[in-house]
Amino acid sequence: MNTIDNLNKDRRVPKTSTTKYILPMIFGNNYRSEEIIKNGFINAYLYKDDRLILVYKLSEDNIGMDKNLKENDNYVGDLDLNKNSVGYIFQIPEEYKEDVDKLKEGLNTKISDNHKENILRFWNLDEVKEDFYFRGILYGTDKGKEFYENHVDDKTKVPEGEYFEKPDIEYEKFENIDVTKI
Repeated sequence: MNTIDNLNKDRRVPKTSTTKYILPMIFGNNYRSEEIIKNGFINAYLYKDDRLILVYKLSEDNIGMDKNLKENDNYVGDLDLNKNSVGYIFQIPEEYKEDVDKLKEGLNTKISDNHKENILRFWNLDEVKEDFYFRGILYGTDKGKEFYENHVDDKTKVPEGEYFEKPDIEYEKFENIDVTKI
């Protein structure tokens, strides 16, 4: 089972498209998912002013992790959300803002090849040679089509020429999250 599948395993909160597709932009080539997605990671959400917020439940497993996050060039600040959780805020790099807009519209195949490769690298999928669903969704391959045909229930939510549903932007926004339930 790969890292992306593990994200939703035994989790109360389904992972956002922001976590799957936009989070890798913040960390580029310098990090892999296991360095960022630790126990206590809840989700990444769209934040105001072209920013992203990573939400963590405080735990012994992620003590000291804030130092790594704060050293990132895109780090802006952090927010105590409640006594048990914290949010780390990052600026979305200018070179990825056009791709973010495409992702918000569900146009996964239209983002830059550079960002597609960053996504696969971040999730440790860059070394996989054969086609698979996630790559198929990004590149519009036969595996993406197979995923669409077999796993997408409401095909009306999928933009033409794509193989995955357009994200529910309201669910992706931090402002719509009840932090008292984190």
